[in-house]
Amino acid sequence: MGLGRRSSARGLPLVVTLAFVACENNSNTLGDVESPPAEAHAYAGPTIHSFEPLEASYGATLTIYGSNFSTLLLENSVTLNEVPAEVLSAEETELTVEVPQNKACTGPIRVTTTNPGGDKTATSTTLFTYVPTVRGVSTFVGYGKLGFGGDYADGKGIAALFYSPTDIAIDVKGNLYVADSVNHCIRVVTPEGVVGTFAGRCTQSGYADGAGSIAQFHFPRGLTMDAESNLYVADEYNHRIRKVTPQSVVSTFAGSGPTGYNDGGCVDAGGDTARFNRPSGVAIDSKGNLYVADEYNHRIRLITPDRVVRTLAGNGPTGQAKGSHVDGTGMDARFNHPVGIVIDAEGNLYVADSNNSLIRKLTPAGVTTTFAGSTPGHVDGLGMDAQFKYPAGIAIDAGGNLYIADTGNSHIRRVKPSGAVDTLAGGLKGYADGTGNTARFSHPAGIAIDAEGNLYVADTLNHRIRKITLE
Repeated sequence: MGLGRRSSARGLPLVVTLAFVACENNSNTLGDVESPPAEAHAYAGPTIHSFEPLEASYGATLTIYGSNFSTLLLENSVTLNEVPAEVLSAEETELTVEVPQNKACTGPIRVTTTNPGGDKTATSTTLFTYVPTVRGVSTFVGYGKLGFGGDYADGKGIAALFYSPTDIAIDVKGNLYVADSVNHCIRVVTPEGVVGTFAGRCTQSGYADGAGSIAQFHFPRGLTMDAESNLYVADEYNHRIRKVTPQSVVSTFAGSGPTGYNDGGCVDAGGDTARFNRPSGVAIDSKGNLYVADEYNHRIRLITPDRVVRTLAGNGPTGQAKGSHVDGTGMDARFNHPVGIVIDAEGNLYVADSNNSLIRKLTPAGVTTTFAGSTPGHVDGLGMDAQFKYPAGIAIDAGGNLYIADTGNSHIRRVKPSGAVDTLAGGLKGYADGTGNTARFSHPAGIAIDAEGNLYVADTLNHRIRKITLE
């Protein structure tokens, strides 16, 4: 009994000590299981402070500045608007990447860095702008001789004949619709280059609604297409806006003719009271509002889906008198023969203000400013340091780059979102396929861009449709 008591007395401290040690070890074990290492726990992920340049073309080097990048190349993944870019060098605060060949690169930059704490991603607040470069200019369809009139023939490639085409619209299937102006009809070109007649009585001017060749136009000028593939035509010498369904049925959408200036629309049985004076350009927004460059009224007009016409901007003289150049809101603004018109994703209109040799910007609030250009000439540069000469056609890509058919210079120009202007293609007036200034045009008037970012040009006095492949 005594021995048992002695054993218990001696064992009590031992038991207590062991229990303490066990608790201490158990605490460490739980920490190993539930908490990340101190290094991983502290990792906050990469950040992007800035990058340069803000815009670049395929193959250029882009430098990204930030923090917490991995110094190992393979532990950094970089995308430009979800397009993967090759990482060339890596430091903790700086990455260099090569701009990939993909016209969809315009957008945010993302850097994902691998770390024991897990992959973390940073996204730039500033957008990177991809600037396409010209791979080459080729003749898509048509054949003509410089200085001679065109002709009319359906066919494939250069077997097809046009007479002074002035504008192009493209549908979701990649078919081109061409305002074949002096032939007084609308032509259609498949992606394979097969040309047919879509609407109008080719080689015969007039005014008539109806299906296919029953319809008549008089110098159709500008084209645009809505989400349902209805085509809208600025029928210049009929002073009307026409609508052509995918089944080639032509109707008058707005304008009563003859020439004049009046807002209005189809009011009950009173008929169409709106009037235009040689409308030249059309564009349509996602809500079905149609915008018209009413050239000889020196105004920008708006046609609602209900076919009511009102004046959005400009207050120039009616008739053939010249307009002027004034920035301002609504009718305080002045244009001088506005021709081409296009709309961006934010609802801003860009206008080729031809006789002012300017590119104007018109906001949804109706405020008109000068976006690029100054006096007539040919100079690349930023904003009003640049010069155009009677620009006519205008198109816009997904990155907000404007493409201009600079008619008087026989060049194709580009205006970046920053307002910087450069020359994509064209040298002396003439005809030649090629790249850069080896390619030649003769008074190009219309331009359009397809889903792949290729440009199509209505090369008016060469009586051809040219294709500019960008990369």
